[in-house]
Amino acid sequence: MQSTIEARRAVGSFALVAVFAVVAAACTPASPAGSTPPSTTSTTTSPTTTAPNPPGCTGTDAPFGSSDLVSAFGRDEGDAAVVAAIDWSVADGCERFRIGFRTASGAPASTIGAAGVSVVPSSGIVRVTLPEEVRSSAIADTLADTDLVERIYVVRSTDQRLTIEFHLAPVTVVEARGFVSASPAEIVVDLRPGANRAVILSRPRRSGGVVLTSPPPGPNLYPLRVAGYTEPGSTAVRVRISDPDGTLDLDRSVATAAGGDAWEAFDVALSDGPGGMVELFVGAIDALGLSSDGVTVDLDLP
Repeated sequence: MQSTIEARRAVGSFALVAVFAVVAAACTPASPAGSTPPSTTSTTTSPTTTAPNPPGCTGTDAPFGSSDLVSAFGRDEGDAAVVAAIDWSVADGCERFRIGFRTASGAPASTIGAAGVSVVPSSGIVRVTLPEEVRSSAIADTLADTDLVERIYVVRSTDQRLTIEFHLAPVTVVEARGFVSASPAEIVVDLRPGANRAVILSRPRRSGGVVLTSPPPGPNLYPLRVAGYTEPGSTAVRVRISDPDGTLDLDRSVATAAGGDAWEAFDVALSDGPGGMVELFVGAIDALGLSSDGVTVDLDLP
């Protein structure tokens, strides 16, 4: 009888511990995604993969991630000031991209400031946010044409910060990671085919001197976000919305980031406008105020 009582007590204690464990797990807050990259060693805020390193991507234990901010690295402040080179190598199971820098005086950079790598799977973009000290670039864009990446753009955002945008090949899902290598200091970005299935909802569209990242074609709502980047030297973009019969319902110019050495970002929210089936046109405006060829997207607006 005594043994039976002790057994029941043991079972009861185990059940109580299990209940507390489940409650504790349910109350644990999730880590925020897409936060500003810290200036510490590599961290992640998205699901990561611990599979062995591909043969062509060794030299680091940094994990791969498939969405949001996947790696943050660098120091509080570095001497890298100019994007000098973007090189890559392709090996079995991995593509490795190296971003080289110079100092303001033209010497090879020795330290990298706070930077990060993010994956935007719905748009098919891998984005490298460069340190604030990096203010110019010797490269505006380059054709990669690897299995995973079509083209690479250096973009100056509306807050004047530089990013490097990797446009993925069609129907490509990747995992990415980033870290800093030394002697000379470089940002290294590793890409490999993704393990999880995902749907690219709206790939960037390019025509002439414009890359449009938002909005996607089809149904949309106001406020309508019109965003993307224009080729170096553009001062503004022209945003037009017209009816299927060609009637112009909206015609607006939007200033781009000032620069000349990188693609210039634009980002505007249209609070209201025409409804129904319409056509959105976004074209670059050159120094003479002329609108070049641009991107056209069919929209369905309320």
